[in-house]
Amino acid sequence: MLEKDDKIGDYSLVRFLGRGQFGEVWLAEKQMQFSTRKFRHALKFLSNLGDEINLKAAEAEIDTWIEASGHPNIMSVLDMLVHKEHIIIVSEFAEGGSLKNWLDQNGRKAPSTEKALEMITGILRGIEHLHSRNVVHRDLKPDNILLQGNFPRITDFGISRIVASGTMTTKPIGSPAYMSPESFKGSKSPQTDIWSAGVILYEMLTGECPYHSETIYGLIAAIQQDEPKPLPEHIPQEIRAIVENALQKDRDRRFQTAREMRLAVERAIYNLKIKAEAKKNAVTESIENIDKKELNSNEIIEPQSSESSPKIITQPEIEIVGETQPSQIQKTRDAEELEREKQKERENEIALISQEAERNRSQNQREKRKKKFWIASGIGGGILGLAIIGFLIASMSGGNSVNSNTANNKLANTKSANTSTNEIAKDTKSDAPKGMAYISDGEFTMGRDDGKSEAEKPQHKVSVEPFFMDIYETTNEQYAEFVEATNYKMPTEWKNGSYQNGQAKFPVVGVNWEDANAFAKWANKCLPSKEEWEYAARAGSTTEYSYGNGESSLETYAWYYANSGSKTHPVGQKEANDFGLYDMHGNVWEWCQDWYGNYSSGTVTNPSGASSGSIRVYRGGSWSNIADGLRSANRNSYAPPYRNDSLGFRVVRY
Repeated sequence: MLEKDDKIGDYSLVRFLGRGQFGEVWLAEKQMQFSTRKFRHALKFLSNLGDEINLKAAEAEIDTWIEASGHPNIMSVLDMLVHKEHIIIVSEFAEGGSLKNWLDQNGRKAPSTEKALEMITGILRGIEHLHSRNVVHRDLKPDNILLQGNFPRITDFGISRIVASGTMTTKPIGSPAYMSPESFKGSKSPQTDIWSAGVILYEMLTGECPYHSETIYGLIAAIQQDEPKPLPEHIPQEIRAIVENALQKDRDRRFQTAREMRLAVERAIYNLKIKAEAKKNAVTESIENIDKKELNSNEIIEPQSSESSPKIITQPEIEIVGETQPSQIQKTRDAEELEREKQKERENEIALISQEAERNRSQNQREKRKKKFWIASGIGGGILGLAIIGFLIASMSGGNSVNSNTANNKLANTKSANTSTNEIAKDTKSDAPKGMAYISDGEFTMGRDDGKSEAEKPQHKVSVEPFFMDIYETTNEQYAEFVEATNYKMPTEWKNGSYQNGQAKFPVVGVNWEDANAFAKWANKCLPSKEEWEYAARAGSTTEYSYGNGESSLETYAWYYANSGSKTHPVGQKEANDFGLYDMHGNVWEWCQDWYGNYSSGTVTNPSGASSGSIRVYRGGSWSNIADGLRSANRNSYAPPYRNDSLGFRVVRY
């Protein structure tokens, strides 16, 4: 019997977490040999099931599990141990508990339709990844989906494979309420997981499963023979259609891939947001029309019940001697507008003073960083680095030099009001390496406190140093030069030894973080930090996108789900942002240098990010994302080995 403080190899049991179909789960701590820090893990003890656990099969599975763990929506499997009568699966520990707990805390369902759709999107991304590794979960349910913040991570995706592999029985493996009709006959395929995802979405929307019976036999019969209970009418038809598709009894009539279902959900999220914006604009327009009528006519609308039309009462005209007097409402609005303008002027003055002080304070740190980078880059990179450092020192010695071209106008406007025209006359664009834009140093607001993701919080000030950034995402053509020069492995999306005809100028995809970093070193460049990336993407803005808020102009700047046709497009086909950079929103996600870590509050100068971790940051959204994923503040992360057809990169130089 397992007890608190028991030693299991290098692990010490801390707390019992629960009991599942296959055994107990414990929180455990592992003491590192050269550190005082204790690392927390979850240990799942598979009960002694006699001949139904095949140790040899389990050993064969663990490598597949570890490889399949490299995804942010998958709870990473770290190790497998054998202890007495138990096989032990070691994984990461999720502080947020399970999706089941989350549902219970919210009245057995998601707080809103939008939250349910966001949650199922993450779950489907995890399923999509498992299926790409030829792993079918077979026991997908809220208990097996753990949360880190509001981020769903699938776990227990290999246990059913171990149990089933050692037995000749056709006994179904899984939780009946979430199992597909064919699962009870021992059949499995990717569509069995899609059925389970449909049940989970149904449950998040309604607080109950689509099938119910007092007995297990009645439940199985209902799943195999009956139609699910219809979803409530208040749920949009588009969402009901998705659930209906996922719960088709004939698996050939369901979504054929998790990706297909995910894209349908994301399309629904996009359409619901568009409808909500239209409704909001209609209400705003109605209110504005009423205000105008109240201010510009002598008619008053008397409130009536909703069953009758508004009654118009004519107001007696009042003769005013002398100048016509504005209404009290107009006076109040004028005063408020004047006060806002004054406040904005005060904030701008304070910002200018703060930026000048911060720039002077961080000069020494800039020099240290440049030296560190070029030492790490080798002799060849060092020679080029000295040339660039010389240029930067020359720029700084001439005063607060800043690019005067269009790409840096916003930063030029943040310079000290005392900077003379001569001091900002130097055009750094002509000194930028070919294909790169000069990004001046400055301070900006990073992240969002009102963002949908906890990864964007807290909003904080960051000061960055000047750097050069590639104008375009790295293309197939550029990556092919690297592959040829170094005999490096090709991206997974290339076929027959090269990229497809006509796609030389398309961004390279199918590259993981190690691939992107190897290219950067070969080019004597590096991947941008997450701070540099967001600073460059914002291009002086503080809004959702570099051009402003809302999606009305997004298609001008971004290649994304609304216009992509499910594929990338050549770089530079949309408008550049105010720094002269293309595709910072959309086309492909872009790897960053950093390990994923929590943001710090307060003002940070050139932060270095987390010193270690298991997942790397990527940013910018892609052709497969709806608009929300393309916001400047949005960030995501994958394990370094992960690659897909919407993930690429661009590089920087100092």
